[in-house]
Amino acid sequence: MTLPEDAAGRAGSVPGGAAAAGGETLLADIRRLLRERAVFVGEGFLHLRAWWRDPEILGALGPALAALHDARPPAAEAPGGVRPTVIAGNQSSGYMLGPLVAAYLGIGFVALRKAPGELVSALDTAPISRWEVLALDAEALGPADRVLLVDDLVETGTQARAARVLVERAGATWLGVSAVTAYEEYPELGVRALIRWEELR
Repeated sequence: MTLPEDAAGRAGSVPGGAAAAGGETLLADIRRLLRERAVFVGEGFLHLRAWWRDPEILGALGPALAALHDARPPAAEAPGGVRPTVIAGNQSSGYMLGPLVAAYLGIGFVALRKAPGELVSALDTAPISRWEVLALDAEALGPADRVLLVDDLVETGTQARAARVLVERAGATWLGVSAVTAYEEYPELGVRALIRWEELR
């Protein structure tokens, strides 16, 4: 798959809007690859590592996930656009996917850790189950930050809701979620996925 050239002359997406043929092509191409190369194991479990081993998919994920929220590198930024200042990622796949998007956009990355609450008592936390919390070093974000969360799979939206609580409690602005796939898009959370779960089956 060939990535369109952005204004800086490097491979990248040109997402969203009437002038976004390059970004639309990129998203169509990555959706096709994800569908064609999806591997299910056992009782219908998606084998995500099969995607991560595919260099063509891996190389396109940063620009494609950014394109879902019309995020662009500085040289290709649209006038009046709301650009993220930082990418956040949930443990564990978010720790891999988030930096791909951050590096493409030329911005930093913030890690959201999953752990039993007693192990992260020094951090700000929000519950995601009876046993675990999502944890953030609140000093990593500030009022000037606009945060885009990147994840592999959004199922119930529980982790995205917890992430939003932590981001907003730190005084930052929540932009939404860019996910590889999702059961639902949860518009109240701004979830956008490269491909819906049912399209993979």
